[in-house]
Amino acid sequence: MLRQQSGTLMAVADGVGGSQAGEVASRLATQTLSDQLSRASQGERPEVLMRTAFVAAHQAVRDTRRLPDTPGPDMGTTLTCAWIMQGEVVVGHAGDSRLYLLRQGEIRQLTDDHSVTGELARQGQITQVEAQHHPQRHMLTNALGERSFWVDVRTWPLQAGDLLCLCTDGLIDALETEEVARIILDAGVEEGPSRLIAAALDAGAQDDVTVLVAAVDQDDVGVRA
Repeated sequence: MLRQQSGTLMAVADGVGGSQAGEVASRLATQTLSDQLSRASQGERPEVLMRTAFVAAHQAVRDTRRLPDTPGPDMGTTLTCAWIMQGEVVVGHAGDSRLYLLRQGEIRQLTDDHSVTGELARQGQITQVEAQHHPQRHMLTNALGERSFWVDVRTWPLQAGDLLCLCTDGLIDALETEEVARIILDAGVEEGPSRLIAAALDAGAQDDVTVLVAAVDQDDVGVRA
């Protein structure tokens, strides 16, 4: 999480291609994203800046894959971020990490899962519950560093009292969406991430679990995280 003059940036990345390669890819992607947005020119549309930053992060991972001493030729990463500014959030997304919005006790997923099971669920071939336990749930259709890369960019209005939750798929594999909402609403911003991680581990999470939670305090977006 990074507070900038233009707003607050939250991002999670989940690397693929082996533990060392995935760690390098995820760190490189988040750092490139942050650097790009921190140097963004005033007056440019945030959606354009977000798309440009994702493309730069993707290219940085691709370039690293080609180095002779690369940690892994198949390295890649998901990347999901929320750029919070002036009463709205600009969402950038590639992969199967997620961004949730909690408003007045209701939870809504603001990102689509770029995975085999995500596509099957959107086509109505399987339910969201079936997707959570499907054997192909970890097969990505989109990731930074891969040939099949694209970025979803969307803008959502925010209200005072909104809560935002960014998380990797390790949390989603272990907990139902309603349970995620219940824990955040019970625990709040300060304790929510640690409570979610503990609950996911107790439920037998098999993958890394990363969680960020932020609260919108007022309409001009005073963010607590």
